Amino acid sequence: MNPKSVIQRIIVIGLVLIFLVSCTPAATPTPSLTSTAIPISYPGWTTYTPADGLASCVVPSDGSACGAVSSIASTQDGELWFGTWGGGVSHFDGKKWKNYTADDGLANNQILSIAEAPDGALWFGSDNRQNDGDVARFDGTTWTRYTPTEGLAGKRVSSIAKAPYDVLWFGTSNGVSSFNGTTWTSYTTKDGLAGNYVYSTAAASDGALWFGTDNAGVSHFDGTTWKSYTTKDGLAGDTIFAIVEAPDGALWFGSKDSGVSRFNGLEWKNYTTADGLVSNSVFSIAVAQDGAMWFGTDNGVSRFDGAVWKNYTTADGLADNNVLAILATPDGALWFGTFAGGVSRYQPNE
Repeated sequence: MNPKSVIQRIIVIGLVLIFLVSCTPAATPTPSLTSTAIPISYPGWTTYTPADGLASCVVPSDGSACGAVSSIASTQDGELWFGTWGGGVSHFDGKKWKNYTADDGLANNQILSIAEAPDGALWFGSDNRQNDGDVARFDGTTWTRYTPTEGLAGKRVSSIAKAPYDVLWFGTSNGVSSFNGTTWTSYTTKDGLAGNYVYSTAAASDGALWFGTDNAGVSHFDGTTWKSYTTKDGLAGDTIFAIVEAPDGALWFGSKDSGVSRFNGLEWKNYTTADGLVSNSVFSIAVAQDGAMWFGTDNGVSRFDGAVWKNYTTADGLADNNVLAILATPDGALWFGTFAGGVSRYQPNE
């Protein structure tokens, strides 16, 4: 398996990132953020790298991955934030870039998740590579960190979701936590959660929470009752990296290596490469303004409008085929965070 692809998977699930040694005696090469960047212009596509202002980092001596864009979020004012592996976070207002690192207030520079709270503050979930993980809140002036000492379930925070009543939910390496601005409440398998290592978190329009776990399926929590689903129920795979609700209320789940699942509350429908998906390893999902679903994989991105699949790769203008994060913005554009190519913006019909 391609070493770069393997590492890319590990970033998404929030595990310690190392480059795998290839089958040959030669050392595994360290990829550059611009190693697969597109050198020429493609209609509708724009790529941003550290040369433009995106956060960058110095590759550690142990050869660990550095600089991958693992999360993207937009704020109420339309500005963008990018979480990177090793470089901290980047803020982009459409013209200027500003970067923040652990020196400014982040727990560390390995950022796995970002979300804006109803009060406008930004929350950043980090990895726990050196036992220094937690979640950091930034109100534009002051940084505040929260750890298990305050009530956070686990130190590695892979996902953050906004729920009704101004509550934030955090998927961690040791269960899930909710925070209402004052009180932390945590849940584990003892309470009904399918598995304690949680990669993905989503708040549905009906107020229910969904959690994707490591090899234990997904859990649904309505505030009182827990219900879990696995491959035995129809889920494509039991390791779930991404969860998104579509406009019709159906939930979509991206699995580690078994494609995607759609669940309408009654029936499951799975899609794989046999149907048109570009790869069965799905790490990110987004809903575009036109209602189409987009899936980020280790082999490019796929668009599905409910009838037709269309795939995009570096041959079309994507910065890198390993896509860790996707964000759809109100102007109809799609932003893709990649493993080794920086960030790509795609504006259909441009």
